Amino acid sequence: MDRLLSSRSPPFVYISLSHKHNKNFKEVSSYDETIHFLPSSLDALEGVGKDFLSKAKSPLVVTPSLSPGIGLVPEVPPIFIVPGIQDQIEKVLKPLNRNLMYPTVWIKLPDCKLSLHESAVNIVKHMRSLQPVGPYNIVGVLWGGILSLEIARVLKSQDQKTKIFLLDGAPETSQSLVRLLGTGDELQCNLITKLLDIESNKVQEEIIQLPDWKSRVDYGLSALKNISPKKKHYIASGLEASYKRIGQLLNYKPNETLLYEEVHLVRTQGAPEDDNCNLHKYRKRLARTLSSRPRDTTCENKRNQGKKIW
Repeated sequence: MDRLLSSRSPPFVYISLSHKHNKNFKEVSSYDETIHFLPSSLDALEGVGKDFLSKAKSPLVVTPSLSPGIGLVPEVPPIFIVPGIQDQIEKVLKPLNRNLMYPTVWIKLPDCKLSLHESAVNIVKHMRSLQPVGPYNIVGVLWGGILSLEIARVLKSQDQKTKIFLLDGAPETSQSLVRLLGTGDELQCNLITKLLDIESNKVQEEIIQLPDWKSRVDYGLSALKNISPKKKHYIASGLEASYKRIGQLLNYKPNETLLYEEVHLVRTQGAPEDDNCNLHKYRKRLARTLSSRPRDTTCENKRNQGKKIW
């Protein structure tokens, strides 16, 4: 990340990074690919619930990094990180912060009462109080990719420049991933049973027969044993947060507002190449592809055909 932020790179960059969890990527079923996008344990789901219920005046949290602080080195602006929905923000981002030379600011995910655009407007207000003028470095992690793009559009409307880094956060790929869970009642039941790790076919069949989301969540929680009421409360909140944010993601569509700023897509080695093909810039000039493995000319040719862009 430090290298990307300090380099003069083309407007679209695809970087492939090695990761031990992707060693057997091709052997994993499509449905199981959602595991890196969603909370992977009850503890992680509880963490999402705690964040969802927390109340704070500002959506920004300045966190320690290797930097001496915001504004102390003018040529090193802060990084604003929009996390995904896979765990409590602190647990996800703290390991990353310890290795960054740039000042680091987390953006707390909104509570879903506002639209993504309205949330972005509020977030930008706080960002500009911390850093009055751009360029702004914005990092979107998984689900955070869609909110990052909305923040960039709001900043663009205020004549501010941005650099966007999407960590596995291209919208079309994220949408394709969560669509594996189904739609409507199927989505609700699959989400509840997956996040609560319910494997009993009998429980799954009984959940789908229930009339609404709340009754399905309550029934799923009743299947959990040896868990305190307080923990169940946070887990229920984590389920609600995950469900609402998946809804926001599935309803997200490209905006007519054009983005002319830099967008970098960072992915782990072994991941599908689709993001490289489907995330395009509104620029006429061709964008160079950077990768740690040989260039995929097939994918590059698809890019040049001018597919739908975000």
